[in-house]
Amino acid sequence: MTQQQRTPSRPLPACPAGHHPRYMLDGRRIESRGGHFIECRCSRTPKCATFDLAWAHWHKQHGIHPQLDARPAGNSNVVQLGLRLAGVVS
Repeated sequence: MTQQQRTPSRPLPACPAGHHPRYMLDGRRIESRGGHFIECRCSRTPKCATFDLAWAHWHKQHGIHPQLDARPAGNSNVVQLGLRLAGVVS
């Protein structure tokens, strides 16, 4: 089996028709029409050398602006609490 469904390293937005996309890897070499691609029921990207290129094609193809995430990479167990300064009246 040359094609495998993989878990993407970042979330994939649905296409404008609302279909949930999936990230696929064709294990053949690029020269043999292999590579990374993203597809849903109504569309698919061309096969690319990396997931990042396929991700960029998906966004451009559907006119979706990528969300730049300001949070640090990875899950964090740190919770930031709002603090009040003593003696300050608000």
